[in-house]
Amino acid sequence: MKNLIKLEMGIVIFTLFFAAATNVTGNILNNEEKPLDIFKDIINEKYISVSNTDVVLKLWEQKNDNGDILPFYSISLNGGNTIVRTVQAFYELGLRYEHFDPLNNLPVVESTLESGADTNLFIVQFYTQPLEEFKNEITELGGSVYQYIAQYAYLVEMSESVREEVELIPYVRWIGPYHPAYRLEEFMLDNFENAQEIYPLQRYNIQVHTIDMKNTLAEKIENIGGIVNTANGGKVLVQATLTPEQLFLVARMNEVNFIDRWSDYEPDMDIGREIGGANYIETVAGFTGEGVRGESFDN
Repeated sequence: MKNLIKLEMGIVIFTLFFAAATNVTGNILNNEEKPLDIFKDIINEKYISVSNTDVVLKLWEQKNDNGDILPFYSISLNGGNTIVRTVQAFYELGLRYEHFDPLNNLPVVESTLESGADTNLFIVQFYTQPLEEFKNEITELGGSVYQYIAQYAYLVEMSESVREEVELIPYVRWIGPYHPAYRLEEFMLDNFENAQEIYPLQRYNIQVHTIDMKNTLAEKIENIGGIVNTANGGKVLVQATLTPEQLFLVARMNEVNFIDRWSDYEPDMDIGREIGGANYIETVAGFTGEGVRGESFDN
């Protein structure tokens, strides 16, 4: 019985993962080991070897029936002899602030909420889905790799000198600042001009990158006169009450990933199936969860 439950859970988890993968990384053309050079009539073909590994990336473009030029990539883990994945690439970054391809257009950001010499957080986008080898090389150069950002990007903290080295890595497509504006809930941005009237003193949830950053950030908030309601508001959350001036200072701190308004707990589980993707899986594949048991521990 236990094995059956594990099998059923495995099917559901795999289905959820596969659905997410096809939406996040682009159209997967194959996920099997086949000869690397299987495509014909391609243009702008390029091979990239990942330093000190057997990983070889292949980039190219092809025209579709409408004449549009589409990017593709393949990944080989054994020096280019066979591939383990071929994907039609999709390079739009999906930030809450805006969705954009950084090589085609960049969002307009309020000057007060732009990155500057005091900020060291960057979005590093790759030509392919991120591999552990990418993360390792950036770390070896001195960068601290944090969250994944769709599509094909990591959030990285690094100095300007490290950034210059990372920009030279051939599988890096683009590097750009993670502006303080990107880290704020839409409400604060929409009312930025009238912040003193709309949110003169507000309590916030402040998400950091790692657990050990919570106390560091709490000390910084106290040093600028903010009120730390709790330095342990969740696994990676600090709760603080701030004026607009303090809020915009905190949004510039390298420990900060995102800030939104604090509120009491709400009964949101009525849309749990929608948030988690269960409704989508049931619609496209017929999985209802019947026969599957699970238990969640959360303290």
